[in-house]
Amino acid sequence: MTGLVVIVDWKDVCEQLLRKVPNTIYGVRIDMNWFKINFGGLDTESNEVEREQHTRAYIFMIIEGFLMPNKSQNFVHLRGLLKLVNFSEMGELS
Repeated sequence: MTGLVVIVDWKDVCEQLLRKVPNTIYGVRIDMNWFKINFGGLDTESNEVEREQHTRAYIFMIIEGFLMPNKSQNFVHLRGLLKLVNFSEMGELS
């Protein structure tokens, strides 16, 4: 038996949450370097939406890359992005 199974189009998730879509997604994993290259910094003229996208990417990099690393070298699971949809609910996560 399995629990709830959700089928997700990860390119759509990236487009909706980050407004950038990686060229390659390996199943449900992505190379952390893609995040570092695309969300490495913000310019001073960024708008609120861009700041939110970079914040979401940065939080994702911290959680998946540093707090919960795995043995798959530099690849991280994209499921963590689904937890970052609504920032107002972030305080309820532990």
